[in-house]
Amino acid sequence: MAPVRLLLAEDDYELRRWLCLALARLPCVVTEARDGKELQALLLGERFDLVVTDIRMPSCSGLDAAVAARQAGVATPIIFITGYGDEATAAVVAGLGRALLLAKPVDGIDLVAHCRRLLGPGDTPSREAVR
Repeated sequence: MAPVRLLLAEDDYELRRWLCLALARLPCVVTEARDGKELQALLLGERFDLVVTDIRMPSCSGLDAAVAARQAGVATPIIFITGYGDEATAAVVAGLGRALLLAKPVDGIDLVAHCRRLLGPGDTPSREAVR
């Protein structure tokens, strides 16, 4: 599998580092965004194979950035992670198409498996490989 161009948006530095380590099993080249404004600029300005984003972030939510990208014609698959999911949020995510909503805390194995599913066929690494 060729390296995946992945955009990761998470405002919490420690969680962003951990997510980068978990996602390295794809394999992928990760571009990091520290907030929603940066996420939106990158989504509209560059091409990515997959986006993994927090929803609640400073300056612009991950959900608002994704909605703006979809309105601009960006069809990149998106995985949203949040500690504040509700039915309204789930409905917006479902309406975006090619998007999943995962609750925090996120398990690294599950995240990688969801990424692989959105990207196409491939083996999921063993639990030991991600730790």
